[in-house]
Amino acid sequence: MSDSSSPQPSRCCLIAHQGPSDREEPIEEHLAELAELARSRGFVVVSRHRLKRATIAPRTYYGSGQLEAVADEAVRRGATVLICDDELSGSQVNAIEKLTRMACVDRTGLILSIFEQRAQTREARAQVELARCEYELPRLKGQWTHLERQGGGEGLRGGPGETQIEA
Repeated sequence: MSDSSSPQPSRCCLIAHQGPSDREEPIEEHLAELAELARSRGFVVVSRHRLKRATIAPRTYYGSGQLEAVADEAVRRGATVLICDDELSGSQVNAIEKLTRMACVDRTGLILSIFEQRAQTREARAQVELARCEYELPRLKGQWTHLERQGGGEGLRGGPGETQIEA
């Protein structure tokens, strides 16, 4: 008899970029390794995708049409997370999440979450927290758009008001 109150593991789709000169075998090996990382974090992998593209899209890293197709399939398979084999910037993660309406994690973020999950000692937890902070720092810019207020008062009185950090 199974316990119906136990949480179901999150389902995910894996994505890797394949450039015109990239061979399929190394990409498949990377996806197989990424699948093992995802499983060790507790995800159920429902699909793997090699997105072929000649160049990297600056905004989303992958093509927006390709991402929409992957997201449609992911929703059909019950996935809630996209895990990308490539290292993404914070703005790329945000753009992918906005476009697909799914959570997005890159390889480095996945590995850090595995270390967070398994850290036992206080020192290990502190080291993982430091690594997480160093990873998140460049991704903080743009997170507090609600603080964008340029004028603090009328006329020449008042300063610039609250602004978000600039990394």
